[in-house]
Amino acid sequence: MSQHHAVFLGIEAPYRFRWRLGFEEEFEGAFKLKVLAYGREIPVEVAYGEKHLHGMRRKRILVVVRGRAVAEFEAVDGYEKNGLVVALLKKPATGELYKPGEEIPLEFTGFKIVRHKDYVGRGYDGLAILFNCLDIRGMVGYSLAKARLEGII
Repeated sequence: MSQHHAVFLGIEAPYRFRWRLGFEEEFEGAFKLKVLAYGREIPVEVAYGEKHLHGMRRKRILVVVRGRAVAEFEAVDGYEKNGLVVALLKKPATGELYKPGEEIPLEFTGFKIVRHKDYVGRGYDGLAILFNCLDIRGMVGYSLAKARLEGII
């Protein structure tokens, strides 16, 4: 989160998130933060849980900015040994996946970009952002950049 600062507000466990389509999903818990970025205070929640994805039960991290789900990270194959998670890199206007060779926003170039299917069996042939599951700072920084491009902040 380069020049951003965060204030830890606590943990909510269990954590429930209501998706825009109306259904609610429960996570094991969430870190609640107040992030000082772009000249304002921004509420951010980082929720941890599990979900059946790509043929198996996987760890999952959801980053919520101002009440909106901005980034969904899932455990890669071999997560128990490497602790890595990926989030699909989607176009802000359409939600379509960025493909290898396509131009991406400059805001994302500072993050490790990989091909999703290279890290997730039965994964997508699109680009993804790769983090260690303990890199809260990086995941929040990516989510803030994405939220800014999408007009959430």
